[in-house]
Amino acid sequence: MSMQSKSKKRKHLTADPNAHIPIRPANSKQVYHTVTSASSSSTQVRTLARVPVRPPVDEAPPLPDEEGEVHEEKAILKKPRTQSGQLLDDFEDHFLELGWLLLEREADCLTNTVCVCGSGLKRTTKCYDCLGYAPACRDCFVHAHIHNPTHWAEVWDEEAGFFIRHDISTLDHTIQLGHGGGKCPTPTPPRSFTIVDINGVHTTRVAFCSCREQPPNKIRQLMRAGMFPATAKDPHTAFTIQMLKDFQLHNFESKKAAYDHLGAIRRLTDNSFTADVPNPYAAFLCVVRVFNYLTLVKRSGQLHEIDTILSHRPSNLLVWCPACPEPGFNSDRNCPKTPSHLRHLNQSQRTLDGNHQCNQYSKNNDPDDVSLCNGKGYFPLDSEYQEYLKKVPATAEKSTCNYLKVVNKQDKKKFKNMAITGTVNCQCSHVFILSSVDLPHAERFANADYAFAMALRNRRPKDDFEFKLQIEVNDVDEAATYDIACEYIINLPSRFEQQFPDLADTVKKIRWGVPALHVQGHQDSCTYLFGTAFMECVAHFHGETAEHYWPESNQLGPHTRQMNLGHRQDTLIAHHGDWNHKKTSKIAFDLAEDIQDAKKKYSEKRNHFIALSISYSENVPQWQGLSRSPSKVGKEAVSVYKHDTTKVPSQKAIYEKMLNDQENFKSSMVPKSKIARFLDSAIKIQENQRKLANLIKDTAEHELQSRKTEVEKLTAKLRTQIVEFRKVQIQLMPKVGDRVAAQASKPPALELECLYIPSDFDAAARKKLGLDELAAEEAIWREGQLYDILRALQNIVKAVSALRGRKKKNDRQQKQNTRTGEYISDTLKKQGHHIQFYAVVRQKIVMLNGSCSLPILTEQDLFMKSVQQKKHVGDSKRTDGLLFRAAALSAVGSYDVDGDATMTDTHSGEEGKGPGETVPTIVGTQMNNRRKPQRKLKAKTSEDETKKKGPEAADGWIWNLGKYTRMTDEEMDAWASEGDRVQWFRAEADMQRWQEQIEQKLAELLRTRRSFLKMESVWLELAPLQPLDRPGAAAYARQKAAMYRRRASEAYTMLKELGYETLVHQDANLLEFVEQERKKQADFIRSSIAAPE
Repeated sequence: MSMQSKSKKRKHLTADPNAHIPIRPANSKQVYHTVTSASSSSTQVRTLARVPVRPPVDEAPPLPDEEGEVHEEKAILKKPRTQSGQLLDDFEDHFLELGWLLLEREADCLTNTVCVCGSGLKRTTKCYDCLGYAPACRDCFVHAHIHNPTHWAEVWDEEAGFFIRHDISTLDHTIQLGHGGGKCPTPTPPRSFTIVDINGVHTTRVAFCSCREQPPNKIRQLMRAGMFPATAKDPHTAFTIQMLKDFQLHNFESKKAAYDHLGAIRRLTDNSFTADVPNPYAAFLCVVRVFNYLTLVKRSGQLHEIDTILSHRPSNLLVWCPACPEPGFNSDRNCPKTPSHLRHLNQSQRTLDGNHQCNQYSKNNDPDDVSLCNGKGYFPLDSEYQEYLKKVPATAEKSTCNYLKVVNKQDKKKFKNMAITGTVNCQCSHVFILSSVDLPHAERFANADYAFAMALRNRRPKDDFEFKLQIEVNDVDEAATYDIACEYIINLPSRFEQQFPDLADTVKKIRWGVPALHVQGHQDSCTYLFGTAFMECVAHFHGETAEHYWPESNQLGPHTRQMNLGHRQDTLIAHHGDWNHKKTSKIAFDLAEDIQDAKKKYSEKRNHFIALSISYSENVPQWQGLSRSPSKVGKEAVSVYKHDTTKVPSQKAIYEKMLNDQENFKSSMVPKSKIARFLDSAIKIQENQRKLANLIKDTAEHELQSRKTEVEKLTAKLRTQIVEFRKVQIQLMPKVGDRVAAQASKPPALELECLYIPSDFDAAARKKLGLDELAAEEAIWREGQLYDILRALQNIVKAVSALRGRKKKNDRQQKQNTRTGEYISDTLKKQGHHIQFYAVVRQKIVMLNGSCSLPILTEQDLFMKSVQQKKHVGDSKRTDGLLFRAAALSAVGSYDVDGDATMTDTHSGEEGKGPGETVPTIVGTQMNNRRKPQRKLKAKTSEDETKKKGPEAADGWIWNLGKYTRMTDEEMDAWASEGDRVQWFRAEADMQRWQEQIEQKLAELLRTRRSFLKMESVWLELAPLQPLDRPGAAAYARQKAAMYRRRASEAYTMLKELGYETLVHQDANLLEFVEQERKKQADFIRSSIAAPE
């Protein structure tokens, strides 16, 4: 709709209400037309019937007016309306009606009529807080709102002629406490009282009950009425518990400030004269802090004395991760000892990370304002923490790693006037916050040590408990990441022996890594020494999950900077706990989704590994004997996952090797008979025809004498080859002589001349000409030709990657860039020619056999991850293109982790494919995006995957870390073979990490269910232990038990949908199940690799 149309329609809203307004049907629409004539133009309005869904119109037809003149319709839609657009259009038809209905609420036709109660009083009072409340007399309003005294009384003012808002106290009513709304025989004198509810700030009257206790317990009476007192001594202000819960959730979800929330409530009281409304902001801040603390105490079970049952947990207010190993709580009794090669099944993974947003300004802090949690939350007791920092000297952390050098050189001005510059969090791999400490200065090792020690101690049982379950405690494997782990762990054992001697032995067993994204800024050696992608038995632990919480907590920075120390820590503790609570509510679904995704990625990576193993079968036995563990020689890391860069070939050597290998691939088929020589001659002629056509095309673009000479030589050679070919053809294929003669009568260009071999005829023609046997022979030769093209393409792709890498690193002048650009351009042309030639040869195989086992090849299938560079973020989810596994498709694609076909799809009747051909499914790159939890797992399809962002372009093959030197042919072959080795080992690592991911997430899902069942039993045990005079405590315990029972049921549902229902049986053994699955996979991989032989 045009802007003119919308503006004219909305003018009706401000028009005279007594004026006549034309009414048009709801299913119609006003359309404006501009009529253009030779002398002038005018606008007309027409009412057209509304079509629910208008089909797309490329061009609106001209509409003639009554005089035959043509005008243009501006309002016809060019495309179907979107859902939101249609919704707005529907509302627009009712704008006027909705506006009048809003005004209708300002008065009521029943006002000043006699009330139905029989008192004879008039109806003067209305309630907008109730739904559909009709005007009533004052007595009826009070009686109806005995239990809702904070509803506003809208009283009709006869003189003013409108409703005026009043508190219920102006209707001669006093809120009586202690009797559930009833009267008290001996109430205290009414006092002026301020109640803050979700609908406003009420200045009212309250009376306490004194018939049951003297003096009256005002706190108890207020709390039982649902109001939280603003002070514990003689309160005159209270906040309804409903209002506090409402703010708590708004603050958790949107980080809404207390000042803003109370400001909105004051405006709800009076939006015109808000300054006249009381402002209990200072009391609100204190009450919110106390209410949040009491919520933590209640939900953690401390009021129920939960420590009497869970004695191994210290008295804290944490929300615990149900998926992490906790000896004596969620351990698998059937698996007391985990073998080393499966230690990821019982592994605790932690991540340290610092953040500088939730800081605090240097200000006059109240020394008495300390955290209410008193060291039982996620932050330590501040006095102990400060004593610890005093004992640790504040020395600058020095490093030889580039990453830490950058950290040390960060701008210190951003910490100016800051008493606390940020926080360090320790989190588990499920993004549960385990501990936090403040950073009085920039991030130091001492701060990270304390946060890590807190996390370890929280999961470490007491001495008497540990003795009983020493086996379970020792069986838990430990892995951790820190973005500066390469330097952090150098003196870590000695630091812990000095400051935390009880944890020194535990720290020595921990394997450390650097998160996948942060390691990109480190030296290359850190990738191989600390990259988790190359660490055994850590699954897909990339270590970057610590970043997930920072966007949430960063929104608290503007609030916490001005808070006192205790208030700031209590605020962060409350938000930490809420974050963990939300993670708990959907962890079962997240783990099930991780398993589903890992299964898909494992099948893809396993099939790719099999294909590479077949391609490099000659070298695999030697590679399998190499150690996967990295070592350090001098300053460089030595690893099977790293390409040796001490000696690298020049760009000319790379280009020439590509050309030589290409020629070797072309001559790989050796004729052994007359028919074989005949077919070999035909194939070579067709290759020369293709080459001649490309040369002619290039000569037309660049008329160089050298190319003309090359065309002439190749033309003469090709003419001789065809003449000799025809002599043999008349003997082997006499029935095609007529066709050859017919073509010779009107000879085409030499590069377009048809040879009339079996692949040039369809099945019916071949049968008629008696060429079936010869066609079978040609099909065999064509298949070999197809594999030669694939090998040549692999070589070309590696050359392109190498040349681009060298150009990016070294070429800076025009001469160097131009020369390298010519090499790249020529190589890309050859790549394109080979792709086209592949398609031609493949189509000939389809003509001969009706189908082809190899897929259609596109440029996307040529993608290859760099083996010269270190591993990049996302490489674990990317897979090399089909070019690098097409030759082994016959050996894979029929079996996935559950025994289902995943790698191939059957297509019939598609253009370019024969009937029943199998075409591998290309799966796009998938990142760890979080989605909203669903109650039922949805199977992911390849279509879902391809809608996501595809793999990014890989960086070039060569980074010139070594010296470019002249290399012998043997050295060039060894250099190329080393790249194959790196590709194979990285493919193996990818496959193993995804296999471990399936196994680990399955173990964690089972552990999560056991945690929920344990908590259900704990709360059920607590319920009957509560005092009889406190039935609410027992009811709350039963409620918590029911919550955990439902969560355990959801975890069971996830396991059942994934096909692991049998693992929840009491006698089920996860270790035996994993070993059997691994054996099944190993047998499949061995048989698939051996099948082609």
